[in-house]
Amino acid sequence: MPEMIPLGWFHTILGIAAVLSGFYTIIKYRVITLEQRSGKLYALLTLIVAGTALGIYNQGGFGIAHILAVLTLAALACGVIMEKTHLFGSVSKYFQALGYTSTLLFHMIPAITDFLRPVSYTHLTLPTICSV
Repeated sequence: MPEMIPLGWFHTILGIAAVLSGFYTIIKYRVITLEQRSGKLYALLTLIVAGTALGIYNQGGFGIAHILAVLTLAALACGVIMEKTHLFGSVSKYFQALGYTSTLLFHMIPAITDFLRPVSYTHLTLPTICSV
């Protein structure tokens, strides 16, 4: 596993803060909007985290994490546009919710995979599981 650079630490710490503020906002208000302070914080942190993800190249070149960052930025932009312009009338609120909650899902994909990466399952073989 490559050594983490300072940008990676910054990205990780803000990513954790974004996930916490996103879940807090959904639990408290049941929807993420820019009308709430925690919703604004979530959107800002998500923007910064996705932007910093584009600057991390520890696996060679442009990879799946960068594609996920671009998707996050697109979903965030979609949520903001739907919230501010009501482009699709009364159904805009559903597209807004889809955009913002998609960003929360996009945060969780690398969070879960990066957490599970160092876990080794080589010690869990079928005979040891069956003998327990």
